[in-house]
Amino acid sequence: MSELSVTVIDTPEKLQGLAPRWNELLAESVASGVFLTWEWITAWLGCCLGERRELFILCFTERGRPAGVAPFYRERGRGTFGVRTIRFLGAPEGGSDYLDVVCRRGCEDQVADALYRFLMGQGRGEWDLLHLQDIPADSIFLLRFLERVDEAGQYLELAPGAFCPALELGESREDGWPRAASNGCRRKYQKELALLEREGEVVHLVEENAGAASLERFFRLYGAACGRPGARLLSLLQGYLERGGSSAGLRVDTLACQGKEIASLLHFRYRDSLFLYLVAVDKTFNPKVSVGHVLLGKCILDAGQNGYRRYDFLKGAEPYKFHWAAGGRRSLQVRLWRKTPRGVAAAFVRMARQAGKLLLR
Repeated sequence: MSELSVTVIDTPEKLQGLAPRWNELLAESVASGVFLTWEWITAWLGCCLGERRELFILCFTERGRPAGVAPFYRERGRGTFGVRTIRFLGAPEGGSDYLDVVCRRGCEDQVADALYRFLMGQGRGEWDLLHLQDIPADSIFLLRFLERVDEAGQYLELAPGAFCPALELGESREDGWPRAASNGCRRKYQKELALLEREGEVVHLVEENAGAASLERFFRLYGAACGRPGARLLSLLQGYLERGGSSAGLRVDTLACQGKEIASLLHFRYRDSLFLYLVAVDKTFNPKVSVGHVLLGKCILDAGQNGYRRYDFLKGAEPYKFHWAAGGRRSLQVRLWRKTPRGVAAAFVRMARQAGKLLLR
């Protein structure tokens, strides 16, 4: 492969022109997920870019053919000497997971090398800290990038990120439950469903292609259950839905008893997986029953019976996720400082904090 050329996308107008090629490249990449799609990225921009943040997307091409895209933005810290940090679009707001540099399959090494050379060469005056959050630990791009940084002898900090519990749905028992689901989960589900059915008829409503009305209904229950309206999340999802239309893959599962909606789960459908994004549960309906657990059980059963291969709970340490899960994926945080006054100062401040933890605990 010849040397890759690099183009900086720094305005929404320029990004708009990448729409068809972006998802085509994603389809050819090992890195994959709803949070890397053009629809999600641009919806996030509309809600979260704000002041002190500017686009810094790097596009890599070989003789005009897309080879990779680094979906970055640049954020300036407060004050005259605020650190200029490069981050992934989609973070930290919005709960995005599995963020990555998208590379055409087989081009990860070349893209990692081109990205490093650009950041340390032509783009070196644009940043002080590269902070990549929620990048999968098994990212091929990350492996190649770390090798490149190590070869150059640069200081880099690699730290644990989030963990996304998941349940494989591929193989099922005779009763329809995934083989990976624990007996404890099944027994708890059956016991609590029986208790709930004493209250009245229990209905599980599945909206595979949820639209704007379904989204607004979900957030009414979400606001009542959480005590906050979730206006930014609603705006983000509305923007995503507007861009994705019928292919957006939003799914809403709702549990009703006595004709009243008591729990609802908002999912993303992507390829052969369901991703649990938001949960709304009325905990006052019957304090003796975890209606959220009942709805989760119904969702997992339905997903396995309808051809889904994986149920991903996304990041979070909530106990119910680990109660159901039988595995998952780890993400990492990467920090690479440039040798600028601001970058060096920020690195020493962080090192001092880490040393303080070691000495005081």
